[in-house]
Amino acid sequence: ELGLPDLPIHVDEYGFTDTTGVWTDSLKNAAGVLVAMIQSGDLPDLFIHPWCTYHNPKLQMSFTQYITLDDGAIVPTPNGHAMRALALQKQSRLAAAGKMSYNTAVLATGDISGVAVLATNASGHPLPVEIMVGNLPAGDKVVTQYLVDRVHNNLLTGPQTRSLLITERKPLAQEQVQLSAVLDDYAFALWLIEPA
Repeated sequence: ELGLPDLPIHVDEYGFTDTTGVWTDSLKNAAGVLVAMIQSGDLPDLFIHPWCTYHNPKLQMSFTQYITLDDGAIVPTPNGHAMRALALQKQSRLAAAGKMSYNTAVLATGDISGVAVLATNASGHPLPVEIMVGNLPAGDKVVTQYLVDRVHNNLLTGPQTRSLLITERKPLAQEQVQLSAVLDDYAFALWLIEPA
């Protein structure tokens, strides 16, 4: 229409919050960035690149993905865990249907190694989440949950953790499973369903 070339769009230094040194903004930003990245996944040639991997936390804790502890260890913030949750996705995007507001999102992916489901809530209010995953292959499976909220996997506001830790793990034999959690006002959960 405007005579412009048909080129991909890269959104660089994307963030959901303002630039702050407020530690609780890390979780808020992580949940919001995940919503934007999941929702943009259906748009061809749109790529969102979150800001930033490592920065002075006094200036940009809201965006920083990793910080250095007093003992020299480099550990992830909720933003870092959000990127890890995306890295744990499977090969192909699966259909996900249901009623969701604009500031929540669900991503389901799968391949021969299993299924990954990521749910994120950037609504500012607690959100009960129930996700039915069907058509799973027969055989014993394990469902592993990684929850990131104010208490779990958040070294900024909860117990100090150095990596993304499992919050729940249970065996499963059925060919469909109901995943459920109550996501805090800014939180996200990753479930991996894999052969036992």
